[in-house]
Amino acid sequence: FMHANNIAHRDLKPCNILVERNSPTGIRIRLCDFGMSTVMLGPPSKYYDVTTTWYRAPEVCTHNPYSYGIDIWSVGCIFFELITRAPAFGLDDDNDKVFDKIYHFMESAPCLLHVKEMFKGKTIQIGPPPFQRIRFEERIMLHKYGHGAALKAANQLGSFCDLLRKLLTFYPGDRITASDALRHPFFKDEQP
Repeated sequence: FMHANNIAHRDLKPCNILVERNSPTGIRIRLCDFGMSTVMLGPPSKYYDVTTTWYRAPEVCTHNPYSYGIDIWSVGCIFFELITRAPAFGLDDDNDKVFDKIYHFMESAPCLLHVKEMFKGKTIQIGPPPFQRIRFEERIMLHKYGHGAALKAANQLGSFCDLLRKLLTFYPGDRITASDALRHPFFKDEQP
């Protein structure tokens, strides 16, 4: 609804999501705290003091123009956190460190052309990965107090991870849109 009306929230995080359990239509989810939201008309935004760093998209970390994709990235971070009970990119407030975590979190190294485009001639230091790249399915199952086992038992882990890959796509131009994400098979009533 927001993106279709040219509004980007720019600060999606768990505490800005309200869940109404006793709604006449079942569970209703509402967003709050629109203090950083903006109308996205014209060229992409270049104001970078947006989103809490734990939910910040790579294009914001690298001070590149951005659009609705930053909200989509944040939703991916929130979904990961809901399932694992641990933030994907938490503990750092420094953009370079967050970017380094994002770069190494991806299942495969992001396209070098996309990384160079994001930095446009700036020198960057990306450290060696602290661990071997692993698939989202494996990463989710590593969190023993999370909900990965329940997703796996319900045959939904693969579908969830497919959605997660599309939400957490490194290059914003390739990231799924909100309307396409809502049509993803994970949200269908019946799972394969």
